Amino acid sequence: MTRLLIAFVLVQVLLGCASAPPGAISLAQLANENQTTINKLTVGIAKPAVVDLMGVKTASTPDGLVSNPFRSETSQDKAGAQYEILYYVTETNRRFQPLRLSQTTPLVLKNGVLIGWGTQSLRQAKEQMTTDINVTIDRK
Repeated sequence: MTRLLIAFVLVQVLLGCASAPPGAISLAQLANENQTTINKLTVGIAKPAVVDLMGVKTASTPDGLVSNPFRSETSQDKAGAQYEILYYVTETNRRFQPLRLSQTTPLVLKNGVLIGWGTQSLRQAKEQMTTDINVTIDRK
């Protein structure tokens, strides 16, 4: 019975180690690398350059895998401009706490071009997306 229990525990440990993909890093390392890389961004670069610069990384956590970007959202304003928000983890979570959007930095793209990052840029973009466009037609 003891041998069976030891074998079971050993298999579980090996499976736990095998679940992380090759090249997976810690969440703290991912957050640190993202913070450093965000400082290298400039407004006006295209989405492929943003994604290339930020990199496609995966962190292994006790709750599962966290990828770059952590989350993304897309929407369109009333004028037809396409907005995309890419959330990158820049803070680690507390032990036994789920990862939240408040621990990420949003990168805001409009029509495929980076227009800003951070909560202020996100707030401005969301205001722009919900603002009615007033069009005045001159009927002479």
